Amino acid sequence: MSILRHGITKTMAVIVTAFFVFSSIGRAATIPVNINVGDVDEFVGSCVGVPSGDQDEINCLNDKGVGLSLVLGDTAKVEGGDLSPVLVDGTESTYAQALPVGFTGEYFLLKTGNLTPEVKGPPTILFYIFRNLAEAAYAVVDLDGAPNDEFPDGYPFPFDNVGQISHFTGIRSATLVTPLPAAAWMMISALAGMFGFKRLSLRRRKQA
Repeated sequence: MSILRHGITKTMAVIVTAFFVFSSIGRAATIPVNINVGDVDEFVGSCVGVPSGDQDEINCLNDKGVGLSLVLGDTAKVEGGDLSPVLVDGTESTYAQALPVGFTGEYFLLKTGNLTPEVKGPPTILFYIFRNLAEAAYAVVDLDGAPNDEFPDGYPFPFDNVGQISHFTGIRSATLVTPLPAAAWMMISALAGMFGFKRLSLRRRKQA
């Protein structure tokens, strides 16, 4: 199974590790299962990852994710011991990572480690923003860059290995702001006016 370039992808399966907690002994056992993780997610842009606080990540997501208006508390990270991207079956550079439950919105962020360790000076750390496609529960990224029409060369800096991923950040599943159409606002205003008129009429009757 192979991944086609320039935005054309195939749905693929991945062998991932599921964790089953035995409460009686307080330890976790690993169980391999087949899971469909969907298509390779679409790279939509990047921001400099220094500084790299939560607000800096939110600013980048709001800038690159059309229609987003995230605030603190709308994101959750997968990092440390929970970070376990798994190579997608049949590929050489595509990895899947489960996102936090409830934080599987339309976009996600990948923060890199230092991409230019051989260069003296400040580290090259970036936020990469992706549009989450077919299977929202998983971040699916191609480390080779997945070039497309907007980014013909792929990522600004390529990955050497999956170890250069610092963490993934998911966003709440319902964070896309959809403004009400003008007709809806007119209807709300009309209903409010009718309600106010009815109360006014009722008061006048009581006074009479």
